[in-house]
Amino acid sequence: MLQDLRLPDDESPVYRRLADAIAERIAAGTLAVGDRLPPQREIARALGINVTTVTRALSTLQEQGLLEARPGRGTTVAARDVGEKPGFVSSPSDQSGIIDLSVNRPATTAYLDAVAALLPRLPKDRHYAALQDYHPPEGPLWARVAVADWFKSVAGDGDPGRVVLAAGAQHGLDGVLGAVTRQGEVVLADEVTYQGINALCRVHGLDLRGVAMDRAGMRPDAFEGACAHLRPRAVFLVPTLHNPTTITLSAERRHELAAVARR
Repeated sequence: MLQDLRLPDDESPVYRRLADAIAERIAAGTLAVGDRLPPQREIARALGINVTTVTRALSTLQEQGLLEARPGRGTTVAARDVGEKPGFVSSPSDQSGIIDLSVNRPATTAYLDAVAALLPRLPKDRHYAALQDYHPPEGPLWARVAVADWFKSVAGDGDPGRVVLAAGAQHGLDGVLGAVTRQGEVVLADEVTYQGINALCRVHGLDLRGVAMDRAGMRPDAFEGACAHLRPRAVFLVPTLHNPTTITLSAERRHELAAVARR
């Protein structure tokens, strides 16, 4: 069942490498639903690692719903309820008469007339034909040049080759999380934060933890404590007009948080 199990040779914590190796066997079907894992001491002895490390790895997999532990049965591969698995597309629902305040969006009546007036002019726009075609995944060059020029105006530097366009904040966050995190890792955010990051962390199988705030935003001391205790892979911040509190981090607070992150 776990014969010939080998841990990936990388710099991530040993418990994380063990959890990933077991998760890969579950995904591949080598470990099937109901299969019982060997006792933790046997796993530790076979891999030459500490029992505590094995316990932490199995606990991580239990939190992800991949394993379950029951008295008298040991640790087994859990059944996955596909119907409850978070998806990338939300199910449609009939909520007529309900005003959804979870998302900050303008009332459509404010711009429908403007959109109607704009539509007849679209075919005459020089970029209209290009918009109907396929584009490179990083976005069309003309758009990336425009973004790079804006970066130059505000930061003094901008390179179109380092610009990747996203179809909105959620798309951009999804790409960033996919690039810098792995399933089961910890991501930090303000204790009150943008609700979209919760959904993305569930989809990516990430452990989202809140960090205490004050009137100026995330507290540097709480951030430092969370980093020491949880060893996060990433932190999510909204430094300007924080969603939903509207807090804007001062320059001093930004430098303090950045200093903690660098350490």
